[in-house]
Amino acid sequence: MNMVTRQVFTFTEIKSPTESNILIVSRRSSPILYLAPEHVDAAYIKESKYLLISGTALAQSPSREAVLKALSIAKANNVKGCL
Repeated sequence: MNMVTRQVFTFTEIKSPTESNILIVSRRSSPILYLAPEHVDAAYIKESKYLLISGTALAQSPSREAVLKALSIAKANNVKGCL
C-alpha cells in the first residue's frame, strides 16, 4: 500500500495548575485515520493500565473499527479507557 500521510500538530498552553488550552491542527489525511483493526496489538493493550482514545480516530473508517476493537480488548482485560 502506497499511502501519503501528514502530521498532526498539537499545542498545549498551561496557564496555571487548573487552567490550560489545547489547540489541535489537523489535516484531512491525518495518520490516525489510517489505523486499521489489524494494527491493534492485543498483548500491548492487555499489559496497560489505560487506553487513551483520540476522538479523531472515531471520525471515519478504518480507524473507528480499530478503536472499537481496542476498546473491546481493554474492557475484557479491565483496562480503563479514556477519551
